[in-house]
Amino acid sequence: MRLVVCFLSLLTVFGPAECGNVLVWFTEGSHWINLKIVLEALIDKGHDVTVLVPGTSLYMKAKESDRFTYQPFNVSMDEQEMRDFIEEFLYFSVYEMDELNLLQIQKKVLEFTSKLQDMSIAYCDGILKSPELMDKLRNGKFEVVLTDPIYQCSDIVAEELNVPLVYT
Repeated sequence: MRLVVCFLSLLTVFGPAECGNVLVWFTEGSHWINLKIVLEALIDKGHDVTVLVPGTSLYMKAKESDRFTYQPFNVSMDEQEMRDFIEEFLYFSVYEMDELNLLQIQKKVLEFTSKLQDMSIAYCDGILKSPELMDKLRNGKFEVVLTDPIYQCSDIVAEELNVPLVYT
């Protein structure tokens, strides 16, 4: 949280004449709810905010707000796969975990981690392997990539765009 406050403080010190162009890596669920507050504050101070949003997003919908610019990207999975994963994880967490021994829990957690990694790779590929999207992002003249550290690949995109990365 301190990093977010420091980032916002630095951006507000320069005033509206020095407003930035911020690229935001997508998030989901409560992470999106928290990040959205930061984005609203940046917009209130005059910054331009572009949010990357995958076609499989459960919570981030382009119709949500007209204050952000949404940049959609395609991924090699559908929304139902994401819903199924979340349901399976919640079912395990609430109903199965207490009935399993430590080894069974670790095995199941490893399965979930493997699925999450596959999803992360699909998101990375959806952006980095799209020449049109990467060209559009390079031409967007972004000054920073803002992201939640739980979502992977934002660091690679920031490196490709040659801009700093700020974790919320």
